[in-house]
Amino acid sequence: MKVNNPALIAALDAVSASLDTTKLVAMNKSVDVDKKTPVQAADQFASVAGFLNNVTQKGPGGKITVAPPILPRPRKWPSFTRSRSPRPDMT
Repeated sequence: MKVNNPALIAALDAVSASLDTTKLVAMNKSVDVDKKTPVQAADQFASVAGFLNNVTQKGPGGKITVAPPILPRPRKWPSFTRSRSPRPDMT
């Protein structure tokens, strides 16, 4: 099911534009090394980036599932069996 929610799309675009490798590594460090929860790390990123400024209304919430693109199945290669009989020149 596709959902077209302009406010959600705009929010995700803003986060995507702001999140670079350095910030992503810092968030991973805060979870892996500093033992923050992923929610705490995300809240800190959102706060520092200014995403929480002037938030006066909260949406209804809900589950968001981001699925990878559907890729073609890998090609199956034929399996070959090797004969166990000795080579003719080794008799």
